Amino acid sequence: MQLKPKNSAQIKRLMPLLLVTACGGIVGGPADAGKSGDASEASCATADGVAVCGGPNHCPTPENCDCMSPEPPDSLGLCMWNPPGDGQTQALTGRLCVPGTTDGNACISVSGEALWLDAPESTALLLAQNGAGDRARYPDLSLWTGDVVPDPLSCTLPDGIIGCGGTCGACAQGECVGRSPLHPLGVCWLSSMPICGTATSNYPNPCPGSADSCFTFLVQPEAQADADAAGFCLPKATCSDVAQAIPGGGRCG
Repeated sequence: MQLKPKNSAQIKRLMPLLLVTACGGIVGGPADAGKSGDASEASCATADGVAVCGGPNHCPTPENCDCMSPEPPDSLGLCMWNPPGDGQTQALTGRLCVPGTTDGNACISVSGEALWLDAPESTALLLAQNGAGDRARYPDLSLWTGDVVPDPLSCTLPDGIIGCGGTCGACAQGECVGRSPLHPLGVCWLSSMPICGTATSNYPNPCPGSADSCFTFLVQPEAQADADAAGFCLPKATCSDVAQAIPGGGRCG
C-alpha cells in the first residue's frame, strides 16, 4: 500500500527516493539478524551486498557505489549500485512503512525526512553498526534498539482481529504488521482496513468512515508522531478493545 504525497513540496522531497526505489538502485541483503548492532559488531558491508560508505568507521566507497544521502555528523551514506551486480538484493522494498511494515522487516529514513521506507532488517542492523541506529525503526515505527523481537505470550486479540508473528505464525490472509520488542504480537492487516494517520501524526490522514477510528501502535514519545502516521482503520469499539488488549498498547485517533 503506497502513501500518496499530499502536495507538491512533499512530492519534490520524495522524488529522489521514489526514483531510486523504482529503479531498484539501493541494494542489500540479510546480515547477522538478531544481533544488537553495537560498536563491537561494526562493519561496512554484509556478506551478500548491503554496504554503507563514510561514517564513523570511515567505510570506503565500493566500486560502482553512489554514496546516497550522507548525513551529518559522520556523513554515513547507503550504497546505490550502478548497475546492480549479481547477488545483490534491494535494501529498500519500494514502499512506505504504512501501515508500519511486515514482520521481519524494518523501516529506514534515507533523506532525513519524517518518511519511513520499508527495508530488510539487515539494512537497519548495518546502519546501527555504523552509528546510525536513529535512521532505523521497528515495524511499529518504534525506536530501533537492536533487541530481538520476543515471541508473543498469547495470540488472542478481541473482535475477530487476528494476532500473528513468532509462535503465533503468519497470517492466513493479509500482512503481519507491527511486531517489535514493544509489541511481540503483530496484527493481521487486510487491505479492506484503510490506512490512516491521526491528527497528532506527521501526516494526518483520517479514516474515510465516521464510524471508524485510526488504530496506531503505542511507542516511545519521541517516535509517536511517526507511528501515528502509519495506522489503519477499525470500527471504533473494535479499535478501543484492540488498543487495550494488545501487548505494548495501542491508540485510537
